[in-house]
Amino acid sequence: VMMMNKKGYAVKEMIILCAILGVAFSAVIMRVSFAYQDALNEDEVVAMQNKNLQVAAEAYVELNKDLFQEPETYFFGRELIEKNFLVDIEELGYDTVKFKVTHPEGTDTYTVEIVE
Repeated sequence: VMMMNKKGYAVKEMIILCAILGVAFSAVIMRVSFAYQDALNEDEVVAMQNKNLQVAAEAYVELNKDLFQEPETYFFGRELIEKNFLVDIEELGYDTVKFKVTHPEGTDTYTVEIVE
């Protein structure tokens, strides 16, 4: 009877091991890439929401210039919702968003920005 000294893996074992590791690495890579993609999508959603807020606020100021004659005036998103310039569909807290309107004296220029 001949004794075999088994050091290492047989070809079959190596193929199985590589297949298992390949599947595991693929799952990890897919999970990480989806997490990264979700983060990008979340940033895009926030950017779109801010753009919607900005457009609604600018339209509100444009149609209500008489309310914004001071050099600096502040208002909240609830005014946009109450006056139907914005719909707070998903309860995203638009009503608490604060806006700053800048109106330099002697000009007809109004600048609207979201205040964090």
